Amino acid sequence: MQHDDVRILVVHAHPDDEAISTGGTLALLTRDGVDVTLLTCTRGERGEVIPVELRHLEGDGRALADYRERELEQALAALGVTRHMFLGQQGARLAGLPPRRYSDSGMVWGADGSPEPVADPAADALCSADLAEVVSDIRSAIDAVGAHAVLSYDERGGYGHPDHVRAHQSAREAARLSGVAFYSFIESVDELDRLEAAGQPVEGVDLLDVSEVLAAKVAALRAHATQITVSESADGRPLFALSSGPARPVETREAFRLIDSPSAEADGTSTATVRGALSAGETRAGRITTAVVALAMGAILGVVLTINHQQTWSIGGVAIPIGLIAGLLIITMLLVGFRLVFETRVVALSAAIGVNVIIAVFSQKSPGGSVLIPANVMGFVWAYAPLLIALVVVAWPKLPLPRRDRMVVHTIQEGPSQ
Repeated sequence: MQHDDVRILVVHAHPDDEAISTGGTLALLTRDGVDVTLLTCTRGERGEVIPVELRHLEGDGRALADYRERELEQALAALGVTRHMFLGQQGARLAGLPPRRYSDSGMVWGADGSPEPVADPAADALCSADLAEVVSDIRSAIDAVGAHAVLSYDERGGYGHPDHVRAHQSAREAARLSGVAFYSFIESVDELDRLEAAGQPVEGVDLLDVSEVLAAKVAALRAHATQITVSESADGRPLFALSSGPARPVETREAFRLIDSPSAEADGTSTATVRGALSAGETRAGRITTAVVALAMGAILGVVLTINHQQTWSIGGVAIPIGLIAGLLIITMLLVGFRLVFETRVVALSAAIGVNVIIAVFSQKSPGGSVLIPANVMGFVWAYAPLLIALVVVAWPKLPLPRRDRMVVHTIQEGPSQ
């Protein structure tokens, strides 16, 4: 199964959480054609409101919910997400039950500085609902989407908002019952720092560089104006702030961890394929384009290097076949480089085909009768050595990525957004 066949369901508790925790991931995946659906559990009815001119919305649950729905629409447009559902509504409600709205459960800060449930949660709040009902609704969303993986909070709910914790509990159980993989966001910078300092490998953790889609992520954050203030640092870096804390940089890295992996899936989708889609967001069209570019690079190199392969340098009366040596080294470095950079052999194979087809063509007699690759020792080596190099490099077992590509990076540590 190709990456563009993989379908991902991302579960968040409130509008704005999707931009803070996974904005870059969503933008990357949708940009590259991966089928992503966002499921939002509540509308953030009990959230605080930052702008003074919108403070009249605070405390008016329905009015704030309507406003935040519009903010969410703008944020998803910025991220390129076209499939979205609210929990309890069409597509995310157990068949046979009437639609329902899950409202924001709210939170307060405890004496120890940790989030705690409010004393008066609404009867329709997410945390007031029966867990089995919430799980059933998320399972309905998994079925409606045909999801192969669910991505949501860790067991702590990120910074600990009760709705985040409930979203984790429900999404993880729904994924387990549906037999699909479950991934959690990594939102703690300290957690990754401790692993790096200890010198331990970050087992099961995938890191995404989202700098290419940073503008989309910032636009999504800015769309949630009731909850987030976006600004710039002195050096031009984008910053964002919630109602509860100071401004901090918008991270260019996001991370997630595989928590539960089904032993086997009925449709043959492996966990590795899902992980690959999340990590790279590489589509079939993208792979074809990359292969075509590699083929063209190989062909161009084949032309240039073939023309120069008979060049020699005379050192101490000895003719050094510098053209042949340099040509073979360049071909080797190109193919090995492609094997190191790309997980698939297809790119290196495409470049090898480009090089060797050109050499084969140039080995033929021209209309004027001359031979571009003469029948001498250097010509013989040039005709066959690139083919041998290609066979060895392409057939070699998977080459390990350089250690720097597996470094732990900082991710967002979310504050008390609602």
